[in-house]
Amino acid sequence: MHMNISSMWYTLNIIIGSNSTPKPGVSLQLSATTVFFQDCWRPFFQSVVSLTAITERLLCGSHFAARYFTSLQYFGFNSVLSAEFVDMTDLNTLVEMRYLALMGVELYRQPGLATMFHNLTKLETLNLVTCRILSLEEEMSRDLHSLRYSAANCSLDVGFVLFLCTSLGLLLFMLVVLLHQLAREYLLAFCHIIRCWLEEAVRRPNLRGRYCYDAFVSYSGRDERWLVEQLLPGLEQRGHPFLRLCLHSRDFQLGKDIVDNITDSLYGSRYTVCVVSRNYLHSNWCSLELRLATLRLLVEQRDILILVFLEDIPPCPPPPGQAGQDQDLLGLAPGPGHAACLLGSSVDQTGPS
Repeated sequence: MHMNISSMWYTLNIIIGSNSTPKPGVSLQLSATTVFFQDCWRPFFQSVVSLTAITERLLCGSHFAARYFTSLQYFGFNSVLSAEFVDMTDLNTLVEMRYLALMGVELYRQPGLATMFHNLTKLETLNLVTCRILSLEEEMSRDLHSLRYSAANCSLDVGFVLFLCTSLGLLLFMLVVLLHQLAREYLLAFCHIIRCWLEEAVRRPNLRGRYCYDAFVSYSGRDERWLVEQLLPGLEQRGHPFLRLCLHSRDFQLGKDIVDNITDSLYGSRYTVCVVSRNYLHSNWCSLELRLATLRLLVEQRDILILVFLEDIPPCPPPPGQAGQDQDLLGLAPGPGHAACLLGSSVDQTGPS
């Protein structure tokens, strides 16, 4: 049962003349300048579980009327600040109360403020709005075991947030500078590795089933011993991951043209690994493989060409009119002599080596 009694700006005098006991669960809402109750011992008061009062004073006789609502679970009191004072210490007798909202109450004037919230062990929500309280002492909240803290109305400390963001930004900047000074080369290599992983992840759905090998190894036959003893065990046997390499001495098809073998193996591999040495630079077949790998690099615009230098390569004079063009094409060596050597400008072999 819900009851709403309002007299706007006038005094409200409520008289309960019946001894009948209503069913528990009565909800009462009052609005007046002053509310007076009479016969507060009537059973009606014990049936009220929700009371909302918008008034300056809520009295029964000369006492605060809330003490007579012994079954009260929800109590909202909105008081207009007035010069007259009402002692609200009797709130601690409402042991069944679960929700308490006070607005406009001058709590600092309450003589029993230290014990006002005692015995309210079932109170879950306490809402104090413009109640003019200097501080919440520990003794005041000793029995508020069921109170649930809510940060919804807490003000945000903008200054602290700005300080925290600035401090974290400075620490991050100092860390980046320190890492750049101590491990610049490693970070650069790591960035390239991450970039390759990302590009491969994006392209992988379109390239699934296209490649037969992980890498095509272009090398000179005179360097095959290093290849068999060092490179192959490290990539194919030790893993993880275990890579599948394509070698001309092992994987080329018999009876097929050498150029077709090179082209099919190179484009059937994800990457091309060129093992560069003096022997490599003097092989026309190795030069052809490097040229094809370079053209594929330019067409696909991916990091698919890997150069492995077995030894220092001395500069050698390039053929007239070729050095600048080849160097711009490859961009693999610091001087024109290196670019010319890598492209096989000095060739003295006629077969694969």
